Amino acid sequence: MRVVKAFAFRVIPEINAQNQVIGITERPYLPLKIKYPRSHQTSQYNISCLVDSGSDVNLFPADMATSVGINFSKGEPRRIIGIGGIEIPSFLCSDIQIILPWGLKFSTEIQFSERQSVPLLGRKGFFDYFEEVIFNVKNSSFKLVYEK
Repeated sequence: MRVVKAFAFRVIPEINAQNQVIGITERPYLPLKIKYPRSHQTSQYNISCLVDSGSDVNLFPADMATSVGINFSKGEPRRIIGIGGIEIPSFLCSDIQIILPWGLKFSTEIQFSERQSVPLLGRKGFFDYFEEVIFNVKNSSFKLVYEK
């Protein structure tokens, strides 16, 4: 059975150097929880993650790893090259369960970095669990499509 879950983009204020709101941006955020089966710990609150088609992998702030009992520094050292060639050191951790608000769960890999502030859901480890990820910029929404 084909399942389609739709979500509205989140409105984010654009702030200038004088800390004034000069406009708005809409971005595709998805709330979820992460669970680390080895520690039997699940994130206490929903984590608001940016669904990022430009991100190759899942990349989360390091403090989210420690909150569920993951010693991220024991993960496989990696480096991510981001916008403008900026390098971010990270650690790849496996066997992390993503739990979506409607109950869908799957095990994936997440890279954690002390230099990352926004959790990113990328093409490898998130998008590839779905048949389709559809962005509708005109309607400020996105859909996740999968087979149940």
